[in-house]
Amino acid sequence: MISKDFLQKSCKVEFKKNMKKILLIQIVVFTCFYWLSAKSEEDLINEKIKYKELIAELKSNMKTEDQNFRKNKKNKRLLINQKKKELKNLEKEIITYNQKLKKVKFQIDNLSFKIKKLQDEDSKLVQFYLSLIKENIKEVNRGIPFEREQRVSILNAIVLDIDKGKLLAMDTYSRYLENLVAEENLAYDTKVIQSILKINGKNKGVTILKIGRVFFAVLDKKEVYLYRKVKGKYLLYKGLTKNQKDAIKDTIATINGKKTPSFLSLPFLIGKENLKAKK
Repeated sequence: MISKDFLQKSCKVEFKKNMKKILLIQIVVFTCFYWLSAKSEEDLINEKIKYKELIAELKSNMKTEDQNFRKNKKNKRLLINQKKKELKNLEKEIITYNQKLKKVKFQIDNLSFKIKKLQDEDSKLVQFYLSLIKENIKEVNRGIPFEREQRVSILNAIVLDIDKGKLLAMDTYSRYLENLVAEENLAYDTKVIQSILKINGKNKGVTILKIGRVFFAVLDKKEVYLYRKVKGKYLLYKGLTKNQKDAIKDTIATINGKKTPSFLSLPFLIGKENLKAKK
């Protein structure tokens, strides 16, 4: 049987062994804890330094941003004030422009009224010249037979342009005056032209001699005719003597430069008994 003392001694020994183990464990734990605690503190110091630097950087950035903001705010205020001044100046310019616009509009209206009045006067003048031209066409048809169709066509062309609205009064007057001058010159020139006339109901190629507005002779291949005005109409007459026909032919040759100029007696007046009308 195990004695009490033996048990006590055994327990004491085991207790001492266990205490040694516990002490060793405590030493290891304390050492680890100390090592871990020392490392965390260093990290904290480093983190603290980093955060201080970061905070300093943020404060610096905030200060810079604040300065920039204040500067931009000041610049924007200056810009806003400048734009306000520009806007006021622009408003003044708009008011001035509107006043000028009203003045110009009044001038345009006044000018438009004057233009309309001038256009009406111009239209009246054109119509007046048109009436003169139409009367002139009648006179040409009743007048001398020399190049009558060409002269009438010139006047008809003016009438056509007036009807199409192409001519103003000045243009109409200019062309009409040009025609009047040409008609006036017919009284002072001498011409020989080739033309086609209807004789005895047939169109024939003829030579026409014109001396001013008073003498017109017509030659075809066989006969010589004179234009004479009877009852307001120009009619062809034949029945000239040989000497009269020769005088007319010599006159044509002289005008064409084929014969030396000389005194010629042309049959301006012919007895009615010697004249035979040819329409």
